Amino acid sequence: MTEVNTGVYVGRVISRIAENLWERCCEAACNGRLTMIASSNEREQGFTVKTLNSGKLELIDFDGLVLIEKPSLVRGNRE
Repeated sequence: MTEVNTGVYVGRVISRIAENLWERCCEAACNGRLTMIASSNEREQGFTVKTLNSGKLELIDFDGLVLIEKPSLVRGNRE
């Protein structure tokens, strides 16, 4: 894994290693936010997205596509 920016890592790892990294990061994150994007042959887009404490963002599965919804804007509550 290469740290391309502060806290942003890029690299190719097998799914078992990615799962282990996700679990360890979740344990260390406390109240922080995490996002993991990993390649996946099971998804149409070729990747999966996992988030922890993502605030107002919600990941939506729309016919196999991962979409990100901002509930406050969708529901008409502009903040």
